[in-house]
Amino acid sequence: MAGLTRTVYVLAGPTAAGKTEVAVETARLLDAEIINVDSRQVYRGMDIGTAKPTHAQRAAIPFHMIDVVDPVAVYSAAEFGEKARKEAKAIWARGKRVLAEGGSGLYFLAFLEGLFDCPPVPSEVRESVRRDLEEKGLEELVRELERVDPNMADRIDRRNPVRVCRAVEVFRATGVPMSKLQKERAQSPDFNVVWCGLSWSRDELYRRINMRTRQMLEAGWVDEVRRLLDSTPASRLVMERTLGYREILSMLDGSLEPGELTETITRRTRNYARRQMTWFRANRTIVWISCKRSCTPGKLAHRIRDAYFKHNPITS
Repeated sequence: MAGLTRTVYVLAGPTAAGKTEVAVETARLLDAEIINVDSRQVYRGMDIGTAKPTHAQRAAIPFHMIDVVDPVAVYSAAEFGEKARKEAKAIWARGKRVLAEGGSGLYFLAFLEGLFDCPPVPSEVRESVRRDLEEKGLEELVRELERVDPNMADRIDRRNPVRVCRAVEVFRATGVPMSKLQKERAQSPDFNVVWCGLSWSRDELYRRINMRTRQMLEAGWVDEVRRLLDSTPASRLVMERTLGYREILSMLDGSLEPGELTETITRRTRNYARRQMTWFRANRTIVWISCKRSCTPGKLAHRIRDAYFKHNPITS
């Protein structure tokens, strides 16, 4: 496809929105390959609980940025962004379009804009944040972040003390919100970006989350966690930071009753979906595609393709 404009077509949305099924159909229409933008599908062996594309889907359309590292590796958003951009260039070189699909806001940022180099933080500031974490707890630091940098508070995983502490450190050291510094120092992409998102009513999205959680557990999610623990004990660290996996670990450790597992996962997944939508809603360039139960992936794909070309008329 010589002369094709370098454009990344994005299909975003919350967890359980059906993005993968729709992305496969959209990729067929666009003659595209898919770059998966998910912070946990990069890990090998974490298959059921991260809702990776099926073998049939991956055979139908090439997927990239899945099964990149073992779950014992520390894999950052910056590393993801760099590799994803290399994959995009390779896809364009093959004469294909690039469709980026996923729900991890920070990883989209890393891929499409690049992550900035954090300013140096004096050791005394870092020590004060560490002391506050130990004495006051993570929730107090989250509340501070909500006051000084609400945009960053909406983006990051509030359960991750490393990310929360880093954002608080940057503000205390510079007096400038980390989200503002990211925006000011963001790299100018050398490609166009056109966004679409899948939007469900809250009740329907929650129904989908509940149904998918049950299906994952019936498919052997608990056994998957056991296998990872047996084969790769060090994978516990990644799983403890992953929604659903940490709840299963709690059950296996005896701190969560088996009868509470499904409800705990679904409740926390609903909360996560709300945070995802808060992050995406801040992006005014996303064209939202309303979804209903009667919408098939194929029908949605046609609507998305039309939206892409309507809002990016220079693209062939």
